[in-house]
Amino acid sequence: PVLGTIIRAFGGFSIGGTLEEKAKSLFYIRSVLEDKGSVLIFPEARLVRGNHTFEDFQKGYTYLMIENTQVILAKLEHFHSLLQHFFSKKRPQITFYTIDSNVSKEDALLAIKTFYSK
Repeated sequence: PVLGTIIRAFGGFSIGGTLEEKAKSLFYIRSVLEDKGSVLIFPEARLVRGNHTFEDFQKGYTYLMIENTQVILAKLEHFHSLLQHFFSKKRPQITFYTIDSNVSKEDALLAIKTFYSK
């Protein structure tokens, strides 16, 4: 509840539960990007434990890949149980990767798939 309040204070929102709400959200997010705004997206839209494949991502973000938009990918691993991993070799880690704005949509989608499939 506290984190949700903080996220909403910075403009965060849920894309919705119905197909119509999701479509409206995608159009809104794309308009923000076209106006050179920034967007932070969690393509899984949920906490994932254990192994996860890129194919399980929600596919709506591919609509947001527009020309001249820089994409910064982030992968958060081993955060689902901090106490369990405190003494483990699998420490929580965040990995970033930047896709240049001059990359084609196809190359950007391939880079996203490659980054999240590692």
